[in-house]
Amino acid sequence: MKKIKLIIFLLFPLLIFGQKINYEEYQRESFIKAEKALKNSNGLEALHYFHTVCILDVKSDIEIKAKAKIDSLLPIYQKKELEKWKGTWKLKQIKTNRFDYEKIIITEKEISFYKKEKDTTYSRNETIEHKKYDPNDLIVDIHSVEFKNKEIWEFSLKEKNNELRLFPNLKTQSDGTTWILLDERSMIRNKDDREKALAEEIRTYYTKIK
Repeated sequence: MKKIKLIIFLLFPLLIFGQKINYEEYQRESFIKAEKALKNSNGLEALHYFHTVCILDVKSDIEIKAKAKIDSLLPIYQKKELEKWKGTWKLKQIKTNRFDYEKIIITEKEISFYKKEKDTTYSRNETIEHKKYDPNDLIVDIHSVEFKNKEIWEFSLKEKNNELRLFPNLKTQSDGTTWILLDERSMIRNKDDREKALAEEIRTYYTKIK
């Protein structure tokens, strides 16, 4: 079902214009764009184009070449993303009942969770293992880590109001249950109400203290 939805997502723009779908040509064009991005020193853009080559997972020759490129590039950008997470973070806003840690400390190899901000002994400690590449993902994932109990957590950053915010998100539980945050604020009809709602942060986030 996931692959079917993904195929529809990718091919819908072609269908609505009545064009003949040729996925092999689409793969070749994406591969060329990826190689061009690499030559222009834009490895992250190249990574995303290589991912579009692999997204149907049909094991074509060009897909095998693209997968080799991904295996080379992905660890580089996962490491770069991890560098941004490093530090001590305190809870600023909680919007979930799946975890309630007041402090998170991230190093190069570990993520430690603390029930209370003043605690010096962690409640949970996890070794960082970046999520393995999955051609079924809608976009290539450089933000997720997988813990030993099979939980998948996503960490992302955003700067707003002169503060750096860390957004931890428990995407997949150890039993395989996956959570998706639905943001329906853009569907609010009243313009003023919509803009007010969009200005608010609806996710749990932490701010950096050191």
